[in-house]
Amino acid sequence: MFFNQRPGQLLTIFLFSFMFFLFLFCQEREMEPIEDFQRIPPTTAKDSLFTGVFSPLDGTWKGKFYIYQDTLGQRSTPSPPPRQLDSAYFQQLPLKLVQTIQVQQNYVSLTPYFQRVIIRDEYLDADGNKKVVESQGANKIQKGKLWCVVKKPDELVVHRGTLLDSGVYIWQREQSSPLKKEFFYEVVQGNLYQIWGWGYYDEDNPLLSPRWWFHGRYTRK
Repeated sequence: MFFNQRPGQLLTIFLFSFMFFLFLFCQEREMEPIEDFQRIPPTTAKDSLFTGVFSPLDGTWKGKFYIYQDTLGQRSTPSPPPRQLDSAYFQQLPLKLVQTIQVQQNYVSLTPYFQRVIIRDEYLDADGNKKVVESQGANKIQKGKLWCVVKKPDELVVHRGTLLDSGVYIWQREQSSPLKKEFFYEVVQGNLYQIWGWGYYDEDNPLLSPRWWFHGRYTRK
């Protein structure tokens, strides 16, 4: 049908078609799900506020991640845990160590807004057998927000992030069914990377104090 069109009309049709497909392509990129940890999302104007936000984590880290249980169980408390957790606060809690995980994490920033991560966890199961779990994921800025997405063998975990200062992050997730509510306060100071956090799972009551508490301490190799 194009053979009966004038050259100017053909050019107009071509440009219109090109702009239409370009629009569809951009729309598809904008709709990339947060759960996608493999593709680098398009950069927006809001993202520039977080240029290089993950760079303090670049490198290979090794250390231990400790899981504690409150020996008094869940209970009413006059105030929730502080956002800026530390070891001094943990020492005030009646905690019992229930598991220690040997951790290796490797972070590589591919852009100022996207960082790949590979995680290797080693621990002993309830029968004393050694278990090794390998996961991969990404820290990323998408649509002006911080996200951490990790694909474990049995689930895909997504945390929403908040930047408090250079190398100081808060990561949170809140899933209702089944209940998985988590809070992590993370600090990178030079070659030391520490994590403090708490969590609610399954039948826990999120209106009471947390049953589960976490602490991680890693050094850069």
